[in-house]
Amino acid sequence: MEDESWLCYVWWSNILIIKMMVFTWCTGRLRVSRKVIHSEADRMFIKEPGVILDPTGGGHPDIDRIRAAHRSDVETVLPFLLMGLIWLETSPSVDLVKLVIRSFSLARIFHGLFYMDVIPVHQLVKVFTSLFSYLVAAYVALSCLVHYA
Repeated sequence: MEDESWLCYVWWSNILIIKMMVFTWCTGRLRVSRKVIHSEADRMFIKEPGVILDPTGGGHPDIDRIRAAHRSDVETVLPFLLMGLIWLETSPSVDLVKLVIRSFSLARIFHGLFYMDVIPVHQLVKVFTSLFSYLVAAYVALSCLVHYA
């Protein structure tokens, strides 16, 4: 594995992990601002009346959106990061590593921003960014399968 490939992987992995951590923080902030909690233990964070208790975790469209975006990242980013380590051991070219990792990362970042309506776009754009990141992850997985078959 080349150093430049490893540096690209590490850099973008950290960016994606930080993005996921920011989503967690944003979920908490939205819960406080929308007065929606999912357990009685969280009532101590909101002292005002009118608190909504929703044990299922949602309770407000904004919270449902950010939770769905975060769940999508957990289902996509974490497997990609694990597969990416295995893929790097197959010695792909540095240019290919940069293209694949950057494109996947940017697709996930934009997907999150689109999904939370930070950047309003048509539904097809949201679907495209999600599908694109899945296809990139599938390419990495299939490359590993072919290499190690």
